[in-house]
Amino acid sequence: MRILVVDDNRDAADALAAFLRLEGHYVEVTYGGVSALTLAAAHQPHVILLDIAMPGLDGLQTARQLRALDGLGQVRIIAVSGFAYETGKDAAAGFESHLMKPVDTVRLSAILK
Repeated sequence: MRILVVDDNRDAADALAAFLRLEGHYVEVTYGGVSALTLAAAHQPHVILLDIAMPGLDGLQTARQLRALDGLGQVRIIAVSGFAYETGKDAAAGFESHLMKPVDTVRLSAILK
């Protein structure tokens, strides 16, 4: 699958991307919401793993804008955060799942299947 990892914590983003690449996925990484919009439009990922608490354009705002982009209406967006968020808030922003940091790779693999 084509996966986009978006997280302002570079170490967390790069580690998650490395795991996903070992699993055989094509992975792009970016460290902010604005750049996520550009990369997603260009690469049309199947899945986006999106951090919630980012400076500037946060994950909730980014998810809403991603859903509005041509060709990304069906992309699976998974929230990744160190904070617990209300399920309703996730769904309203367009998230299909929510993973807590550090990401449980077994659960992530199950979600991706």
